[in-house]
Amino acid sequence: MTAAFAELPLAVFTTLAPVGAGAFTVLAFVLGRGESDAESRVRFDRFFFAPLIVVCLGFAASMAHLADPSHMAGALAKVGSSPLSNEVCVGTLFVVLALAYCAATASGKLGEGMRAALAWFAAAAGAAFAVFTGMAYMIPTIASWSTPLNIVQMLGYALVGGSAFVAAALSASGMKAAFDAASYPLVLKIAALVGAALALVGVFGQLALVAGMSNAVQTGSDLVSAAAPAAVTGVVLLAASAVATVRFASKGSAALAGFAVLLALGGVFAARLAFYALQISVGLSL
Repeated sequence: MTAAFAELPLAVFTTLAPVGAGAFTVLAFVLGRGESDAESRVRFDRFFFAPLIVVCLGFAASMAHLADPSHMAGALAKVGSSPLSNEVCVGTLFVVLALAYCAATASGKLGEGMRAALAWFAAAAGAAFAVFTGMAYMIPTIASWSTPLNIVQMLGYALVGGSAFVAAALSASGMKAAFDAASYPLVLKIAALVGAALALVGVFGQLALVAGMSNAVQTGSDLVSAAAPAAVTGVVLLAASAVATVRFASKGSAALAGFAVLLALGGVFAARLAFYALQISVGLSL
């Protein structure tokens, strides 16, 4: 697990970024599914500054991985040809669209049509950000990372964490009751459970993949043995987060919503530590 802790800034970034972005993706699916008073709706929209801040904190953490933070600007120099540049570009676009949604809806005077349009733009950018974050790790020279399972993991994290954030927003704004008569509970339950399933497939699929790899100095099965506790912890916490969100959708407990967010963040972080521990380069292949 030494390699995992060496990548701690990136582990924080890839924990906070998909979870925060996923909140806007799930938001678009529940928006407008229940009637509420204007005051509650404003509180609901203002809450989404929280996941946006979470994403920005993730970007700030990623700068600690650079020898010189000023090099961050260079990450955009190869958009279209560099997976890292593509990730940063899509992430920046997401932040701009999410900020536009939060700023435009903060007053509560935005029309429902424009509100929905902005939400869907931010949702699409948030999902794309999760996908491109996964693609950034599909590095041909690191065989254990070069797999589409990265994308599966990131989408899973985004849906589980995003569902938890939306549950917290509904709880904090007092809008939960307004959604119970609509299809909102089912939408939120599906998002949380599908996210947990994707995370499970992504994490354990990668463990199985790496177990059969080796190079001149590393054996995949040894790395899997070391990373397995963190991986299992991550998947269990993510499953618990999904269950808490589902229970919130049924029972409406504010404590469940807040607990779901904490479980999601803890679960993704543990899973990311496991990911970074599973690093096998092809450069030393036998």
